[in-house]
Amino acid sequence: FLGGVVWYGRRSRPAGRQGEPPARFLSRSLEAVGHTLRRFKTGTPPRIRADSVDFSELLVVPPEVPPGSFTGSPGPHAAKLPTWQTRTTSRTHRLILENLHLSPLYAGDIVGIGPRYCPSIEDKVVRFYDKDSHLLFVEPDGLATSEVYLQGFSSSLPPELQEDMVKSLPGFGRAVIQRYAYAVEYDSLDPTELTRGLQSRFLPGLFAAGQVNGTSGYEEAAAQGLLAGLNAARYALGLSEVHLPRESGYIGVMVDDLVGRGTDEPYRMMTSRVELRLLCRADNADERLVPLAVEWGLRPREDLEAMREKYRRVEAELRRLEALRVDGVSGLVWLRRPENTYGALAERFPPPVPLSPEEAYQVEVRAKYAGYIERQEQLRKKLRDLEGFRIPEGLEFPRIPGLSREAVEKLSRVRPRTVAEAARVPGIRDSDLTALLVHLRVLSR
Repeated sequence: FLGGVVWYGRRSRPAGRQGEPPARFLSRSLEAVGHTLRRFKTGTPPRIRADSVDFSELLVVPPEVPPGSFTGSPGPHAAKLPTWQTRTTSRTHRLILENLHLSPLYAGDIVGIGPRYCPSIEDKVVRFYDKDSHLLFVEPDGLATSEVYLQGFSSSLPPELQEDMVKSLPGFGRAVIQRYAYAVEYDSLDPTELTRGLQSRFLPGLFAAGQVNGTSGYEEAAAQGLLAGLNAARYALGLSEVHLPRESGYIGVMVDDLVGRGTDEPYRMMTSRVELRLLCRADNADERLVPLAVEWGLRPREDLEAMREKYRRVEAELRRLEALRVDGVSGLVWLRRPENTYGALAERFPPPVPLSPEEAYQVEVRAKYAGYIERQEQLRKKLRDLEGFRIPEGLEFPRIPGLSREAVEKLSRVRPRTVAEAARVPGIRDSDLTALLVHLRVLSR
């Protein structure tokens, strides 16, 4: 963490992650070359010794079998371990509410801005006072580790209080905390000062990824690291910077949000941020991204040919089903019915060459969701047309019916010039854009 300070109750010390030192002086160097820094805050839940948990009291969430993946080749251990669920209790809530004065957040010690969508357990209990309990996920830290991760239970309360809080949870009556939860404050860059390849605009050759760019979360950091690392290597080789288009997928959306609009709170990547999420599915990641990966030297050309051949077979099968008559309708119409599956159809009317499981899944998805996918294609065209919709200067966003509270807050601050720019403001949903367009059409009459 840049200038990291960790908090356990009202006590704090300079630190990075567990047992690591902070980056003490890099913040000054970044400011010296022109970068603007903000102070953010996040937290982490406690890690519990697995052998101290009574798993018989927890709800088992089995792994997906067969496991899904973006590459089509999941890792060998992807379906090895389950996850479990437990819930907070009235005793958990009472312990928190009676000891809020020990929270550095509620005592005013922490000045950093925390994530809107990943609140601490203290925040959940206070904000949602009417809830009797909150769902928690018990996740293994790894295949061979002795710890489980209590997801949804991040806290900055003192360690001695965490002991009682954890033991108030079903299945954790004898729990032994291996590592306590803590809050951490840290510096982050204003990501609008980066290029879309995540290179500093002030110091060529410096690339940034992860929490330093204002994001929160492991996946967000890894995704940025992929793009920043690729461009750092290209820079060292004297090659031009490459960018991921927004419509290419979640990484493109995240980078466009960060660089195009910035963030005033720790940014999390959520499906609601992706306008074309039905076109950016895990199962078609190869179709969207393998061509770019091959062009940039990350994948061999054979992968591109294999991907194209896969989708040629998928399209050929869709054409066959369209011409096929099944129970008085075309095979595609038959397959769109919720109770029908491609497996059953292929058993009755086998294709000339059997499809792989991945290809069969593509056929079923494209058949069943054809109407929705077509609607998303139309939305893609509309988004390109949105640049033509100008937003009047001085428009009062709070007066627009149907806008979410978050949309009103962010649009009022960013003041986008077009609906396309509004669409790229982090947190603006499709429903917000619809409300804005309806209002603009009313004004234009």
